[in-house]
Amino acid sequence: MLSVSRRLLPRLRNSPFSSLQSPAPAQNRVNTNWEVSVTSDLVSGLLGDGYYVVRDAFPVDDQLYPNSTHILLNDADNGNKLAANTLLLEKHDIFETELALDAIRDQSSVPFLRDFFEQQVVFGSLHQALPGWLGLAGHMVKVQHNAGRGCFPMHFDTYGGDGKCVTAVLYLNEEWKPEDGGEIVLYPFPKSRVVVQPRFGELVLFSSQQMLHRVMPATKPRYALTTWMKYQTRGTQRSGPWSPKYCDLRFVDIL
Repeated sequence: MLSVSRRLLPRLRNSPFSSLQSPAPAQNRVNTNWEVSVTSDLVSGLLGDGYYVVRDAFPVDDQLYPNSTHILLNDADNGNKLAANTLLLEKHDIFETELALDAIRDQSSVPFLRDFFEQQVVFGSLHQALPGWLGLAGHMVKVQHNAGRGCFPMHFDTYGGDGKCVTAVLYLNEEWKPEDGGEIVLYPFPKSRVVVQPRFGELVLFSSQQMLHRVMPATKPRYALTTWMKYQTRGTQRSGPWSPKYCDLRFVDIL
């Protein structure tokens, strides 16, 4: 089911993602440990294994959680007003919206989410640390609310046509317990699966094209911010150990 009118869908699909222009001036609102977490171990793990998990990348006292609930929980109760106000996409028990849309970021009640996107909080540090041959050209950020029953079966985030290269999922769930479910499960074949609980501050990085993964059902509402790092897909010539339509982060000799 789509809660946003069909005439607005092209805006979601075609909305330009953030470029490599300098990020907006910091307002000291997004308090993060993320920059110090972007280490050589992270880069080698992501390139070599296709995934990397950062523990406590963001502090619990950050305001990203209440900002996300304002967009996705409060507005979800507004029924038909939702399409006009927030351009929200609704799946079964899952609500999503894109921070690339001005109508979302310009809401005065969500300054932390606006800064998260415009200051390139996740993307900026990774873009500096990852090798240039990946051709990263920008990012998009999606806010997601799982009402507590929704899940995602095994899937890849993309099959290469939309420029997605690296996925970074930041969880915003306070006081999360193992029995609450909602884990993301990665399948880095031929290695064993990796299970990550969606507790606040956990950040999971993986290859958008090559990491098979799923999301388990949760017993209570769950929130996440997903950043996709993308390469330019039109009219750009690239050189390096990859092709324009195939951004495989695994099995790369980084030494």
